[in-house]
Amino acid sequence: MVVDSMSVSELIAEVLKDWYDNALPFYSKKMSAKVPKYRRAVMTSDRNKPIFFEKIEYISPRNNRFVAIPYSTNRSDFKKRGISFMSYSMFFYRGGNKLLQISHDGDNPLEYHITIFCHHCIQRYCERFLKSTVEINEKLYVEILKRNSVLYSSEVIIPKGDKALYLVSDDGIFIGEQINKCGLLIKTYISRAEFFEKQESLANSIMKEIINYKRTNHLLDYTGLAG
Repeated sequence: MVVDSMSVSELIAEVLKDWYDNALPFYSKKMSAKVPKYRRAVMTSDRNKPIFFEKIEYISPRNNRFVAIPYSTNRSDFKKRGISFMSYSMFFYRGGNKLLQISHDGDNPLEYHITIFCHHCIQRYCERFLKSTVEINEKLYVEILKRNSVLYSSEVIIPKGDKALYLVSDDGIFIGEQINKCGLLIKTYISRAEFFEKQESLANSIMKEIINYKRTNHLLDYTGLAG
């Protein structure tokens, strides 16, 4: 259970331990049983478009809520890799809602890490990318995770001379800090229109890497940028 007295590092440790001990075994068993259903749906869908299935919720014995959304990038990918899934959790922590993305390491699919999106970051994303004051709810969280399935991080010097962790995605730059080797805290977001000159150069070069990475690894490309 997540409580306000925890540090951010302790929150990450709590969620990851519960994920490994309880949620991941639950989802592995649950989705394995549904593979025939998923296969039928994928094989009869548009061969070149991702298909998302109904979310699966799980509340652990430690009273943490997890959500997994099974999906397939396309028919070809399903034949090679089977079903994939995106996973997240949500908490009210220290006076604000937090979205936690739970994703596996690109080099080690058995190792997971946490990316925390704070409420302020989500607000700035709505204002600067969506350009609207949409209701911030779980449906919006899912759309953000779909669109920003790959985040490339780089520590850079910002105009005031301080250091910040920049995470470039399809939609812009998320700015935050590395909490520990298992987790990141994302504090705000800037759109491409707001890039400083160095930020634009950084983002453009990393975007090419993201597109190539998605193509090479057959990853979800919800935005269509990777073609």
